[in-house]
Amino acid sequence: MLDGNALDGFWTSRIPKSDMYIVIMEGVLEYFSKEQVKTCLNMLCDSFPHGYLLAELHTPFLEKDGSHHDAVKHTRASFGWGTKNGKEYLELEPRMKLVSEKSYNEEMKKYSIRGKLFAVIGKNMNNRLAVFQW
Repeated sequence: MLDGNALDGFWTSRIPKSDMYIVIMEGVLEYFSKEQVKTCLNMLCDSFPHGYLLAELHTPFLEKDGSHHDAVKHTRASFGWGTKNGKEYLELEPRMKLVSEKSYNEEMKKYSIRGKLFAVIGKNMNNRLAVFQW
């Protein structure tokens, strides 16, 4: 783990050189604007020759009306750019490809009625885990 600004490429220079990199951005990109997401994706591809990005994505609904969400309702934080699917990220960084994308509701349906309901009618209403490769 490294601390630093995800939009400032300085932290990438502190990573030991390798043939493959795995970057996990859970709870990060969902607070960025579309331009900030683009900056971050471009920086990853420029800094590391090959790698995987595991990213938490959220729906455009939270971008517009997320102020009551548990993650931000008691803070001054707000959600940034939301997507209907991970393919929208590929428009920002064509060197990446989407390997997989799965709604958290797929797992939650095992544990609650709400999870079952959202897995059927709101598959992409909740956050999703996307895996990208470059």
